[in-house]
Amino acid sequence: MRVLDLYTLSIMLIVMCAALSVAMLVAWRANKTYDGFGWWTAGNLVGASGFVFIVFRGLVPDIIPVVAGNMMSVVGLLVALHGIRIFLGRGGLVYFNVAIVALHFLTSIYYVGVDNNTVMRIACGSVITGAITAMSANEFFVVPKDAKRFVHKFAGWLFLGFSLVMFFRGIVTFAASPIDDLFVPSWIQSLSFVFFNLFAVLWTFTYMVLNSQRLQEDLETAQIELERLATTDYLTGLRNNRAFFERAATEVVRSQRHALPLSLVVFDVDHFKTVNDTFGHPGGDRMLRELAAVCASMTRQNDMIARLGGEEFGLLLTHADIKAAGHAAENFRVAIEQLIVEYEAENIFVTASFGVAELRQDDTLEGFLARADSCLYQAKNAGRNCVVSESGDIPHSYLESTNFIPPPPTFEHRV
Repeated sequence: MRVLDLYTLSIMLIVMCAALSVAMLVAWRANKTYDGFGWWTAGNLVGASGFVFIVFRGLVPDIIPVVAGNMMSVVGLLVALHGIRIFLGRGGLVYFNVAIVALHFLTSIYYVGVDNNTVMRIACGSVITGAITAMSANEFFVVPKDAKRFVHKFAGWLFLGFSLVMFFRGIVTFAASPIDDLFVPSWIQSLSFVFFNLFAVLWTFTYMVLNSQRLQEDLETAQIELERLATTDYLTGLRNNRAFFERAATEVVRSQRHALPLSLVVFDVDHFKTVNDTFGHPGGDRMLRELAAVCASMTRQNDMIARLGGEEFGLLLTHADIKAAGHAAENFRVAIEQLIVEYEAENIFVTASFGVAELRQDDTLEGFLARADSCLYQAKNAGRNCVVSESGDIPHSYLESTNFIPPPPTFEHRV
């Protein structure tokens, strides 16, 4: 039966592992990598160096290159396992690693120096490496479902496949006719070395993909966060001026195209300068945050509330005509009037004035906003703490969609 030359396969494995290790080293130094990638690189380098000891066979007593080579190969796999656990956010297995290294060292020493038994040395080494790679596979299989990606499954099956090859190699070598040397032509040893070369390439590729995917996910998360920061008011957590007008422009076009009602409510906290003068800016900021939280809890899912600047807010109401918008504004007005904010053992009370406008078929966004602002100014001139609507109606009922329950009126002082 034809078998491949094991020395040739070993040299191929040394060269391939060295090249892959250099590639990982360059990636590690040149690109953003995550905790664990450096351990993978080191594992590849250590594993590759184990096969270098083959060249010393026959030049020094076999116990030195055999034991050292086997130990380097096993340590390389343990270093890679440590890197996998670190990459996945788990701690290292110090005691397990020490135990495996000690076990492999003792079996290698025994089956070279005491009982020179190549079959048992190969069988024990195969079982130990199979156990290590089986644990590596398990690390990927137990990744939580919400975090598991295709590459995790691929890596798990890849390591499991290598583990099965190692167990198979150990069993077949143990059951076959005795061999005196690892490099004696044998189909199982030739096939094993072919798999060594194949898996060296595959798991190096997998390490690269794992790192690249995490980098891609982090970039997407960062992009989402930047977008959120660019469209969120830093103080209140509501959408900011930019986000509000972008959404308003879209809704104006949509509502006019489909003849859907769209209304706008703008409101301004009355005498807010007095709050800042009395309680300082920290007190004023506290009031704005509390007020924003109440208003956000009262806003329907498809609507948008935003802080337009200072103490001015905007509420965009989709599928709502002027009457419904007026009722919503009154709902907000009462909620703000009954809001009590505790600050440094004192209570802060405020009121707000509201202007309400409904989109017209020939409206522009600027004209739409100008009419709502005009109603707001009328509310200010009318004595504040009231709602002025283009319709002229005086809103008095709560909007049915609200989920806000106002507290009992127990206030003592009002700004």
